[in-house]
Amino acid sequence: GAAGAHAAAAPGRVVKILDPLGSGHLPGPGWQAIWLDRDPRWQAESMRKFLSALSRSRVSVRETRALRTSLERDRDPAVAALRATCPLLVVSYDDTLRDPPLTARSLASFLPWAGLDVAAMAGAVHDRSPRTLPDLAFEMSA
Repeated sequence: GAAGAHAAAAPGRVVKILDPLGSGHLPGPGWQAIWLDRDPRWQAESMRKFLSALSRSRVSVRETRALRTSLERDRDPAVAALRATCPLLVVSYDDTLRDPPLTARSLASFLPWAGLDVAAMAGAVHDRSPRTLPDLAFEMSA
């Protein structure tokens, strides 16, 4: 719940909020937010893949399109709500794959207090297409 997310947000901690508008988990004072922006088509496909694995049932094309539509509809209001409550860095998934050192430097600059290792962050990015992979083999290998 909201209390759990806020309790976990102590200095030096990261909290992943999947739906900042719908969950009521907007950051408060002292927070910094990073929005990972991904093409809605591939994000919806990724969500379909995970939902199918979790539910052990097929997510239909219609449901996947509805996910994409909601991502497209909710992106700008969610980014605006985050910007209104705390410092925000928007990071592009595609740009991260294309130029990992650039994204790593942006993150380190946004979070100077964290002492982030730019080379290590850039080196952790896998060389791959921004398209959604067809299965969970990569995720399950980590």
